[in-house]
Amino acid sequence: MKLSILLIGALPFLATALPSQTPDNLIGFTRNLPLLRQVDHANCSRLSQCAVPWPGITITPPYAGGTGWDPRRPGAWISDGRLLGKYADDCTPLCTPAMPPTLAPNAFITGLEVVQRLNQIVFVDSQGFIHFYTNTCPPIPVTMCYTGLGPTALGNVTTGLAIDEDQDLVFVAFPIYPVGPNFVAVLRLGNPCQVICQLLVPPCPAGPIGTFTGLACDWGRRILYGTDGNNTVALRYQLTSSVPCPSLLLLSCCQFAAANDPFVGLAIRPGGATRFGHPCNNGLW
Repeated sequence: MKLSILLIGALPFLATALPSQTPDNLIGFTRNLPLLRQVDHANCSRLSQCAVPWPGITITPPYAGGTGWDPRRPGAWISDGRLLGKYADDCTPLCTPAMPPTLAPNAFITGLEVVQRLNQIVFVDSQGFIHFYTNTCPPIPVTMCYTGLGPTALGNVTTGLAIDEDQDLVFVAFPIYPVGPNFVAVLRLGNPCQVICQLLVPPCPAGPIGTFTGLACDWGRRILYGTDGNNTVALRYQLTSSVPCPSLLLLSCCQFAAANDPFVGLAIRPGGATRFGHPCNNGLW
């Protein structure tokens, strides 16, 4: 009994002293310089950036390219649309950029994600194919399939990819490029080439957001982020047992000052541990 009382009395101290988590950042590869840039959507502020020693920018459509963050072996897998490489968040090279062998000559990588559970890299291309590769250097092809999200006469094209590993949801940005509106196609990770539905992205009331060029998913908080290259949008998604497709609720929009080097991809870079503060599990174990 005395031991229980002592432990209960110590819990408030433990909840304060346990390591806590700094906020997650958005990180993305940019098109022109190029850079690896981080932003804080919660505070609408730009953070650090560094110059990527990329082996030359391939001439690709403005929406081509992608970013996926690898939390196991920390670093960003990035693509300019044709090449795929990996860099630390200070832009130190981790895997030399190379062209994935399953990418067709007339296709471009338009969205990129790292799936921790599978330890694989996943990307979607401009012809609507989803490719799975090992999360190794160099990446090795695993499988690929066709989603049906090929370019349409209206101008729809894939421009981003994000995955919720908890609910097995795959999100593919499929806007009418370049004038909008923004649509997000929803698929299942277990059946990644069968579209469940397409969702219309709600507009930002403070001002127009352009067509998405990148997606990122914070699946712990059920938040989907999109970028038009400069601005960022946060969307809450919710899946119910009675409806196969999630709903989208606009949470916030960050409109940054115009930049001449837009994002072509977006990913979540998890926050790091800090010595004091609220623990990332809110004190619950």
